[in-house]
Amino acid sequence: MRITQLLAGNGFIVFNKGVARILGIDTSILLGELCAEFEYWETNNRLTDNEWFYSTIENIQDNTTLSAFQQRRSINKLEEAGIVKTKLIGMPAKKYFSLDINKLNSLMLTNLTTRNEETSLQGMKKLNNKELNNLTTSSEIITQQVVKKLNANNNKDINNNKSNKEKVIKDIEINASKTDATTPPAEPKKATIKKKTFGEFENINLTNEEYLKLVDKFGKAEAEEKIENISSYVASKGDKYKSHYATILAWSKKETKENVQVNKMASFHSATKLSAKDKEALGALGF
Repeated sequence: MRITQLLAGNGFIVFNKGVARILGIDTSILLGELCAEFEYWETNNRLTDNEWFYSTIENIQDNTTLSAFQQRRSINKLEEAGIVKTKLIGMPAKKYFSLDINKLNSLMLTNLTTRNEETSLQGMKKLNNKELNNLTTSSEIITQQVVKKLNANNNKDINNNKSNKEKVIKDIEINASKTDATTPPAEPKKATIKKKTFGEFENINLTNEEYLKLVDKFGKAEAEEKIENISSYVASKGDKYKSHYATILAWSKKETKENVQVNKMASFHSATKLSAKDKEALGALGF
């Protein structure tokens, strides 16, 4: 058995080096997976409106090992290139995908053209030094002749340009003197911090700094879980929040407080020997 056959087995994925050169390795892996899933749904006549099929973060991660973050980043690249379209369908909402075959063909032609250009450049490098020297000498002669003519024409305009420049500077100084010196300078515009979308339904907006703070506070796995929980909640309820970062922190504090209260009640009941009726009465009072 050849070693490549051993590696392939049943664990291979579709990967195109040309796409990877243009869009990156993760994006090429994700595109190969989406193409494979499209063919599966098409072969089984299960496409919605003859173009849409759905897949989940977990399914893609299982087939490609790409994390949820890597998937979102790659899907954004494919959407920007016009190769992939996405939308939410149903309740609870599921993410559906559609592939633009024409745009995919254009991408592959672009890669083919790029490879041909690289081959042509390699061929040019094989020219012998004598031919290159001859080309360089001819180009230098032509360049010198052009520069000489340009200098001759430019000399005629130097004096006119100098006087025009002095006039423009004088006008600027006059206008500046008329400006009210007491006018306060305009306040600089505040730089806007661009936020990225997170969550399965791409409805959670966080800056890179906010995302890193959540990972630092809760760990990556728990932070991703909290993002997915609020993403599902917002998608199902339609609620809007001014700051998703602040909302995640508020939910976390609430969960911590509830867990502490539950632990206190459990400790109290286990430490006291009360009748079931007495425990029920204390439970109604919050103990």
